[in-house]
This record gives sequence, C-alpha cells and structure tokens, in this order.
Amino acid sequence: MSASVVWGFVLALLSTLLYGLYIVPRKYTNVSQSAFLVWMGWGILVGAELAGFISSGVPRTTLIQYVLMFSSGLLWSTGTLGYTYAVELIGLTRSTPIKNTTAIFATAYGIIIFHEFSANRPLPLAMVSLGSIAVVGAATLLGRASAPPDPDGPPPDSRRFMMGVIWSLWAAFAYSAYTIPMKVVYNQGVTPLGFLFYMGQGCFVGMELMALYASRKDGRGAATRRDKGLSLIAGFTWAVASVCANLAVVTIGIAITWPVSNLNTVVAVAYGVLVFKEIDVSAHRRELWAGLAMAVLGVVFLAVATF
Repeated sequence: MSASVVWGFVLALLSTLLYGLYIVPRKYTNVSQSAFLVWMGWGILVGAELAGFISSGVPRTTLIQYVLMFSSGLLWSTGTLGYTYAVELIGLTRSTPIKNTTAIFATAYGIIIFHEFSANRPLPLAMVSLGSIAVVGAATLLGRASAPPDPDGPPPDSRRFMMGVIWSLWAAFAYSAYTIPMKVVYNQGVTPLGFLFYMGQGCFVGMELMALYASRKDGRGAATRRDKGLSLIAGFTWAVASVCANLAVVTIGIAITWPVSNLNTVVAVAYGVLVFKEIDVSAHRRELWAGLAMAVLGVVFLAVATF
C-alpha cells in the first residue's frame, strides 16, 4: 500500500468522523427545521467557498463543468429532502437501512462507470464488493439500535410504505450519484476543492429551497444568535468533511471512499451513547457489537482491496 493510498484512507476516515458529527449541533438548537436548513445552507456555502478560494482562488471552469458541479450540489440536497420525507412516511428505522445502500450505489459507479476495479483482478474486486456490503450491514444494525421501532406505533399503509421506500431509495441514489459528475470533472482537470467551491453553491440553493418548503409546515421561526451559530457550524463541518472525502476520491477512488465515509453511523451512534445517552446499551448490546464488528470487517476488506 503506497503512501498516497494510506493518506487517502486517512482522509476517508476523517470524513467519516466529520460526517457523523455535522448534524450534532441540531440537537443543541431550539429552532424550526426550516430555520436550521437556512443557516446550515449558509454554513455549507461559507465552508465550500473558503476551501476552494484558499486552495487556488476562484477556480477556473467551463460553463459545462460549472453546470455539472452546481447540479451535484442540487442533487445532494434532494437526497436530504428525500430522506426527510422517508422518515416522515415510514419512520427512521425502516428508511435508514434503505438510505444506507448509498455505499453500494457508489461502489457500483466506481466499478462499472469509472473502472476503478475489474474482473482482471478478482481479489480486489471481491474485497471492495464485500467491504461495501459489510459497511451497509454495519450501518443498518447500528441504525436499528439507535432508532428501535415503536411497537405501539401504527404500521404505515401500503401507499405510504411504498412512497417511503421510493424516497429512501432516492436518498441513497442522490447521496452517491453526485460523485459521477465529480469524477467526470476530476478527469478534466478540476481539483477536488475547485469542485467543492461550485458544488457548495448548488448545495446552498438546494438547502434554501428545502427550507422554503419546510417553512410551509413549521414556519420560519425566530432563530437566536446561538441557533444561527450552531446551524452555521453544522454546515461548515459538512463542508470540511466533503473536503476530506473529495480529496480521498483522488487517491483511493469512489468505490472505496464512499463505503468508508458511510461508516459515519458508527460516529453518530457512539456520540448518542456517550453524550446524549439516547441508546440503552444493555438492551441493544448485540446490535451494537455486531454493527461495530461488521464496520471493522468492512474497513479491512476495503483496505485489502487497495493492494
């Protein structure tokens, strides 16, 4: 394993940590969802623009490249919207495992579209496939422990269930599909931070549109300085996580980076256990240990795939 691959893994793992923590500030706010989305969108914009500008000033780009990068941000934001809808329709426990298949989508893009792995080297291909599946399994088990089903809650009717599944699948698709235009513009010479500079603008517009929609339900609400600051931190943290993930893609590819970054569920659950005390560890010990074991196994498989 070369030094650049090791560095790529370090960046992917760092993105995992940050993707797991970026939503934590939401727990400390007392503001409507729409207001949180507004200020989180500003945090994403500030973080993305700073990262790109510090790297190389205003990145040079063609119109087609700009459209691809801006659209990537919009696509990502629709994934967030889809996941929100899915949780409303079928609950967190049912929707999260479906959303977590985003790792398998990304691995498929890396293998099929960008030929990051091939049948000519069957062992790495098998390892990256098994690693991606293990990561999805880990995220599913940990998500189930962090959001156990409500036995007293009514089961969704067939139409709501179907729509919930569709929105969950859309979230899985959107959270991974924006890596396709990412890799396309990378191959045309756009840098990872240059990509984020323009993708962040699409994320910002998408988040503001989402907030506008959400405000029809909950009202914009009055955000205090503290609420605004925490929301900005959430968006800025997401942008820094994306810096790490985007740089990792250059050295270890989409097929490995996205499954690794999808382990952010481990971080989120650990924070919920240690800080928020949201999870009864004794009641969910089996799921937690099994999920952690699968996460470690997935990372090992993905690491072996780089040899």
